[in-house]
Amino acid sequence: PQVVVIYVGNADIFNLDEAVSKKQLEEFRKLYMSAVEQLRGRHCSIVLTTPGCIGEQFDPLHIRWDRDLDSFCQIVRDVAQGTRCQLCDLRDEFRKYDQKHNVKQKQFGILTVDGQHLTRLGNELVERHMVGPLLQALKDKP
Repeated sequence: PQVVVIYVGNADIFNLDEAVSKKQLEEFRKLYMSAVEQLRGRHCSIVLTTPGCIGEQFDPLHIRWDRDLDSFCQIVRDVAQGTRCQLCDLRDEFRKYDQKHNVKQKQFGILTVDGQHLTRLGNELVERHMVGPLLQALKDKP
C-alpha cells in the first residue's frame, strides 16, 4: 500500500483493570515504533491517529481514563514527530468538540453511542480531520 493509517483503538485502554503502568507505556511505544519501522521498510507513507475518547464527559470521576488515554496519545504524537509520520490527533479534536458541545457532561450520545463507538457525527468529525493528514501522506516520500 502507498499509505497506511494506524488508528489506535481506545478499547484496549478502557479494558485495563488498573491505571496504566510505565512498563505498559514503554511496551506500547516499542510495539508502535516497530510497526512504523516495518511499514517504512515497505516504503509506505504513514498516518498515525490518536484515539478520540473514552466517554465524552470531562469531570473528576473520569480522570483516570483521561490520564491513561492522554499517556497513550502522547506516545503516538511523539512517534509521529520522531518518524516524520503524519498525525491525525483525534484526541485533541474530540476534546475540543466535547468541551464546546457537551455542556451537560453526558458520558456518551454526542460523538459516541456508548463512550467508545462513534455516532454518525463522530465519524464525520474523524473524516474531516483525517483528510488533511491523508492528503499530505499521499505527497510524502517514505
